[in-house]
Amino acid sequence: MTDATASTPLKHTPLRDVHVKAGAKMVPFGGWDMPVQYTGIIDEHRTVRGAVGLFDISHMGEFEVRGADALASVQRLCTNDASTLAIGQVQYAALCYPEGGIVDDLTVYRLAPDHFMLVVNASNIDKDWAWVTSHSEGRAQWTNVSDETALLAVQGPKAEGLVGRLADRDVTGIDYYHFARGKVAGVEGLISRTGYTGEDGFELYVAAGQAERLWSALLEAGRGDGIKPIGLGARDTLRLEMKYALYGNDIDQTTNPLEAGLGWVVKPAKGEFIGRATIEALRARGIGRKLVGFEMAERAVPRHGYRLLAGGAPVGVVTSGSFGPSVERSIGMGYVASAQAAVGTELSESMANVPAELRYTREHEWAKVEGDRARIGITAFAQEQLGDVVFVELPKVGAKVVAMKTFGVVESVKAVSDLFAPVTGEVVEVNAELPKKPEVVNTDPYGQGWMLVIRMSNPKEVDGLMSAADYEKLTAGAGH
Repeated sequence: MTDATASTPLKHTPLRDVHVKAGAKMVPFGGWDMPVQYTGIIDEHRTVRGAVGLFDISHMGEFEVRGADALASVQRLCTNDASTLAIGQVQYAALCYPEGGIVDDLTVYRLAPDHFMLVVNASNIDKDWAWVTSHSEGRAQWTNVSDETALLAVQGPKAEGLVGRLADRDVTGIDYYHFARGKVAGVEGLISRTGYTGEDGFELYVAAGQAERLWSALLEAGRGDGIKPIGLGARDTLRLEMKYALYGNDIDQTTNPLEAGLGWVVKPAKGEFIGRATIEALRARGIGRKLVGFEMAERAVPRHGYRLLAGGAPVGVVTSGSFGPSVERSIGMGYVASAQAAVGTELSESMANVPAELRYTREHEWAKVEGDRARIGITAFAQEQLGDVVFVELPKVGAKVVAMKTFGVVESVKAVSDLFAPVTGEVVEVNAELPKKPEVVNTDPYGQGWMLVIRMSNPKEVDGLMSAADYEKLTAGAGH
């Protein structure tokens, strides 16, 4: 997902201090300071699949629209048909550009005949707010209630029992993708039978000031059920096992709903909506690629940006990948040519990003020569072995570094590792965004994830580094 700029302070959910006090590992995500894990991603994942987990997803955005043209506005903006919604019902939809690309994916709640709530992705709140308010129909009043709304998700096979014990109403009567107003642990809000994990459960919308009270009550009441707080790391592996798309990875402005497998939320029969003509023209001529799920036959973890091959020829690209704790193997999603999208198709994965113009170390750093300077970072292979990077410590401008000596530290969800300088010299530039946005190393290790620029004392040291071909042989020998 996109993130806030380096100059913008990270936002906090109402529960941020609770997470820190509980020992959660905090990371920047979509402009927010969020818990990525508590006890560990695999443990938390299995807790949700086997018992019940509690998520803080208060970083999500909520917009309300009222008025005589509220329905007309939602219909114009969204691909799905909101006119079919009963009061108390929810639907999944997409906002699209006229060219068919996806502005965001979202859920739509019908609160009253002329009153709707749109729930959008955290990183897209500002963009989506500008979009919906500038493309609305006449008599529709929009309110951004994101800051005053907290959202907790209770997910897992024991979620219904837990929420039911604390609620002032019978939650067993709330059907999937429906909601009801009520109190949970005495806190008023919306009780929504929705989620992003593939498990049964509820998402609870409450006033921000009541979030900590509800969080504590759920953890206390769920102790006998084995409840645990769950971070974003497990939320990602849970959704990936279900092939739920993540905006910024699997869908964005360059993808359309049909190729992303979201044609079921595109309802052209309802009438005009933004992007309809382009999407229907694409449907008529056929799509050239499809978003598919795949599993790995070996232990290597597929990563965003890696190529997918069929018969040795490139046919697509990985958009998401991780180890799947429930299936106990590495899994992923990616776009492939439609001809290779059938179930059972054998694909292979290539570490696409071993750029030929770079030089490499055996410790998995890369160097890009820029005159008498070298831009430095870690390779995609290094990032894969480490897992998702959550912290980077770099030297200051003016520091001296020595070839094959440590210059910094990178910490991931799995390990802490030293960074080694490929060449000797003086640090003349540091990527100031990395301490605030270490996750860019995971998605773009050779681009925005660069670390240092070194003015080389001896440019000939570069000649002793490995070529791309040699480095590929090294990583192949390491089991990639």
